[in-house]
Amino acid sequence: MDALVATLYEKMKLVPMPRTLQLVKDKHGYTDEQVVEIHEEYCRYISLCAGIKHESIPVCDGVDDLWHAHMLCSTEYFVMCRVVGVGYICHNPHLSTDDKEVLDGNYVSNTLRVYADNFGAPSPKWARGYACCEWDRIKISSIEEMADLYPIGRTVEGNFGVLAAH
Repeated sequence: MDALVATLYEKMKLVPMPRTLQLVKDKHGYTDEQVVEIHEEYCRYISLCAGIKHESIPVCDGVDDLWHAHMLCSTEYFVMCRVVGVGYICHNPHLSTDDKEVLDGNYVSNTLRVYADNFGAPSPKWARGYACCEWDRIKISSIEEMADLYPIGRTVEGNFGVLAAH
């Protein structure tokens, strides 16, 4: 296992997220056992995202359910980003069929490979042959820096230009 991924994984397992776990259970109807499994996969996924910087590492839908819930519980999500120490981890859903095809290819060629290299064979229950989104990391030290990336008052077209640049 990559040393950085191992360190980040240990940090991720310590991140408290009780509201997030309850939300994903309530919203998606997962059992307690499934929530424990998804949480484990999520810890692994975030560790890979944060530790393997040169790869596109898309995520499958089961783990993405927890990621969505975590972002909605923004205080818990912000704490996680700070504990892991890589900046704010942004969520980038696919927006077109072409994006989806690229993500699916990267999921099979990158995510499943680096997962296996670091954690062994992924569970077929949570690791499928397709992806629904990927991550992007923004290293910010303040809310003001985040606001500078997306200034208020920018036109819709201008916002798309900013998004395309990331």
